[in-house]
Amino acid sequence: MVRQAKRDDCVMKKKFNLLLTEENGGVVIIVAAAMVFLLGLTAMVTDVGSIAYARRKMVTAADAAALAGAQELVNNPAQAEARALEYASKNGAEPENVTVTVSGNNCEITVSASQVVDFSLAKVLGFHSTSVSARAKAAIKPVRAVTGIVPFIVPMPPPGEDYNYGEEVLLKVGNWNDAPIGSGNFGAIALGGTGANNYRNNIKFGYQGVIAIGDYVDTEPGNMSGPTNQGVKYRLDHNDTIVIIPLYDSSITDVSGRGSIQVAGFACFEITGVEGSGNMCNVTGKFIKWFLPNNASPSSPGDPAGENDFGVYNLVLVE
Repeated sequence: MVRQAKRDDCVMKKKFNLLLTEENGGVVIIVAAAMVFLLGLTAMVTDVGSIAYARRKMVTAADAAALAGAQELVNNPAQAEARALEYASKNGAEPENVTVTVSGNNCEITVSASQVVDFSLAKVLGFHSTSVSARAKAAIKPVRAVTGIVPFIVPMPPPGEDYNYGEEVLLKVGNWNDAPIGSGNFGAIALGGTGANNYRNNIKFGYQGVIAIGDYVDTEPGNMSGPTNQGVKYRLDHNDTIVIIPLYDSSITDVSGRGSIQVAGFACFEITGVEGSGNMCNVTGKFIKWFLPNNASPSSPGDPAGENDFGVYNLVLVE
């Protein structure tokens, strides 16, 4: 009996040792699998983070390039592509990986930027690199509503014609016969109130309310040479000479004294001087093309091409 018990005990020990050996092998396999999983998880966190960072950089580069290029569409469309490439490079995109397309009759610019991201830890799983890209489109659109206009108004050019941009003209006239709105009007309007003080401040600082195409504004009759001189000279002294003015339909000629006139568009004007006193105070300058980032409401996609386009644009990202 004793011998039998010893034999049974020996058999049990052998079986127990064999079980331990098998479990150790299983543990090794489990640990190896866990290490692969953890390595893959680390690779995912590290390399996916790199992808996200590169993606953000390309988005920033494409947006900045599109907006910079669109600014050139106003006066120098031939320079739009070069300016877009310059800003893409400044924001981390390699020029050879950037494409620029100007379209829409020189009113839109599209920028695509890409970058190859090399993996680090993911290489052990057989993944070496990937490419990320971004695309942005910016456009210049004629404005429909503006803040900060000055209290002058001029007629639109006749249908099919345009202003002679860069040629010096009269903005506010000293003789009402030169401003064909009607008797007693010299091209001035009342914005947010009437009177000389309000008129002067609107020249100096611009009217802070919103004026849109289709709105009606009141004319400000009288020459008001003093407030005109003071307001314009303030702008000249502060080198703040680029202003936005509303336009009216040139067929309107019968607004006498104080009356309402409908806004038909907007133009940009660079003031060059003011001269005269008494009943002969003239404001001179030239029409220019300009864009107003963050200051205007652009025309909608459904507006007919060229409608209300008199050289004042809003700069927007459309994609």
